[in-house]
Amino acid sequence: MPDRGGAPIALLVVLAVAACGAPATDTRTAPVPAGGGAPGGTAVERPPDPSLVEVTGTTGPLAGRDEPALFVATSTTVPAPVTVPAPADCAPTDGRDPLDGTATAALESALADLRGAGGRVAVAVATETNGEIVAEQPDAAMAPASNQKLLVAHAALDLLPADTTLDTVVVATGVIAGGTTSADLVLVGGGDPTLTRSGPHSLADLARQVRAAGITRVEGRLLVDDTRYDRIVQPDGWPASLALANVGPLSAVVVDRNRDGTDPGTASDPAMAAGRAFVAELQAAGVEVTGGVARGTAALGLAVARASSPPLRDLVVAILSGSDNLAAELLVKELGYRRSGAGTTSDGLAAAVADLGQVCGLALAAGGNRMVDGSGLSSHDRLTARTIRQALDAARTRPWFLTFQGALAVAGRTGTLATRLTGPSTAGRVRAKTGSTGAALALSGYLTSTRHGTVTFAVLVDRPGPGAEAAVDRYVSAMAAAL
Repeated sequence: MPDRGGAPIALLVVLAVAACGAPATDTRTAPVPAGGGAPGGTAVERPPDPSLVEVTGTTGPLAGRDEPALFVATSTTVPAPVTVPAPADCAPTDGRDPLDGTATAALESALADLRGAGGRVAVAVATETNGEIVAEQPDAAMAPASNQKLLVAHAALDLLPADTTLDTVVVATGVIAGGTTSADLVLVGGGDPTLTRSGPHSLADLARQVRAAGITRVEGRLLVDDTRYDRIVQPDGWPASLALANVGPLSAVVVDRNRDGTDPGTASDPAMAAGRAFVAELQAAGVEVTGGVARGTAALGLAVARASSPPLRDLVVAILSGSDNLAAELLVKELGYRRSGAGTTSDGLAAAVADLGQVCGLALAAGGNRMVDGSGLSSHDRLTARTIRQALDAARTRPWFLTFQGALAVAGRTGTLATRLTGPSTAGRVRAKTGSTGAALALSGYLTSTRHGTVTFAVLVDRPGPGAEAAVDRYVSAMAAAL
């Protein structure tokens, strides 16, 4: 099962959302909450970054200085808008090198073999020199499995800087004196799918940072702020078994991929389970919390610890090459947060659809396309082979294409294709996204052809039979040999 679990790393929306214009950046100022503020009592400007950000002019251990930095929490910030890029012109095809009879016959023979792989098969293939050369039920809306992640990664790279990180921050809400704070400590989740309980990027490390900031006793509570995203732990259409056995429940606070079976509350409330784990790590680091664990927010406070996820460019590798389901789902919620301030799957998918509708005339609102989640695990997801192939062509027009292409699994070498397509016509020449659920099989990506330039292809198999994966690989191998 190369796709169902996803490799640890290491957004119900019908696609009928019209493309929208770019919203203006909000530069208003927000009043400082009572009891705290920036030096001199001045208003704190709403920051352009929706994560917790340092207020200009303050100092703190996170900046390599002695005093804690003043931070404004997510509840008082205005999310940076996701700006839909201007429409792109797809590279035209000029038909300068039509397929010869041998290549055409080879493709037709391979397609005949592939038709027996499942209940229904859809294929769309295009070359840089000829446009679409294969169209087998290309507009049939079918379950895309993890090929859905191609569209999610496309939108994320279009809408977010490649160095975007998802940050977990610990905020002290009151004065620290003699190592003690009588106010609450807040664990603020930022949707990082890579945070662990122990190790270099972990709750344990955050606890050590809290102790290094001079805190040894918290007379208030440990609050868990998971308000960046909604509390829907799994999208519509997921089997109930996915909550812990495969992906882990979704949350703005993620620890060990929210699959801690030792805490019975993890499946229903992963954020609070993470809070209980963090209190234990604080205790181990020499920080006593006397007020227990509760859910809450920090309107204003002192940042005493931070953990940042790998940048977006690396998260995309995990999503595409390793088929990381959790990272894909959280990235969709992040797009939703940045679009509307509500970190929901539906808002994130709306942002993605608006973006994808701008490139190369990609008509996601047509043909029965329907995205319900970010990973492709939902039984309600539907895409057409032509839509996926067009999205792959559209990606080639974007400035981040090399990042996108480089994040795909390489045939015979990396990711979910490391042991597939190992023959001489495909190894190292095919970069693609696999997809596999009990109801669908998919493989879509790029083939490098010396004669026809870049070849884009999408293959979807509905109700795959026992030999479906091998049949798909035979088809791609025959296509590679013919082109």
